[in-house]
Amino acid sequence: MRAVQTNLHSFIAESQFFKIPDFQRPYAWKPMQGLAFWESIHDTVSNSKRHYFGSIVFFQDDTNRVVIDGQQRLTTTLLFVTACYHALLDDSRKSWKYTAEELGRTFLYNEDDGELKVILRGATSDRETFDRILRRKTVPVDEQSKLFDMYTFFVGKISNLDKIDPYLDVLERIDMISILLTPEDDNPQVVFENINATGEPLTDGDKIRNFALMLNSEEARSTVYHDYWLKIEKSLTRSGEFVGVGAQLITAFFRVFLTIKHNDKVINEKN
Repeated sequence: MRAVQTNLHSFIAESQFFKIPDFQRPYAWKPMQGLAFWESIHDTVSNSKRHYFGSIVFFQDDTNRVVIDGQQRLTTTLLFVTACYHALLDDSRKSWKYTAEELGRTFLYNEDDGELKVILRGATSDRETFDRILRRKTVPVDEQSKLFDMYTFFVGKISNLDKIDPYLDVLERIDMISILLTPEDDNPQVVFENINATGEPLTDGDKIRNFALMLNSEEARSTVYHDYWLKIEKSLTRSGEFVGVGAQLITAFFRVFLTIKHNDKVINEKN
């Protein structure tokens, strides 16, 4: 394990791709958490001080930084930058020093292989939603998850700003700890579960997902995920009143499924 103090701007800019592993939950932040994120940025802009972002735990897999802890904060940052990027595409006068092209190249795309690629490459359905948001494609109603809601929130905030430069500059004053794991020494899935044991508890649905995807090959995990889990996730993870894994909807689905399978025997959390 190697820990390095850096800032949010540098950490994102120096990364080629971010990947969210299969055992991670989908994006789950609520408006309250988005507002707290925005207020911390706004306060840091106002007082010209530094702000501590926390740590991001990851391991390196070829060109991917595979994020074990910090997915929600990192994805929220990328949604904020995406909203700024779109604001500059619509009106370049919102910035004295940044262009939309520069912003996209630094934070949102990787051009090393000659093609533009979205920097967030998660394994969940959020990947397609993020891609649609970034490329300004229509996001169907049944794909408007919390990811879409958070992006819309930032669009509203940024539309009220005359200049966005201070809000982009502040990324260099948001300090963080970058923690690089070595896969041969640290089991990423065990690290993820240990971290969550002391934070927001994993739901039964989260644990079932982790177990179902704990397979020995990428091909096997992909088959289980795309042929089975994705159908459940897309049906139960929505915006508005459909609030996804963290609100026990997937847990409830499995409880009902097992109750039917076992001839209406009541299945509670304990068993």
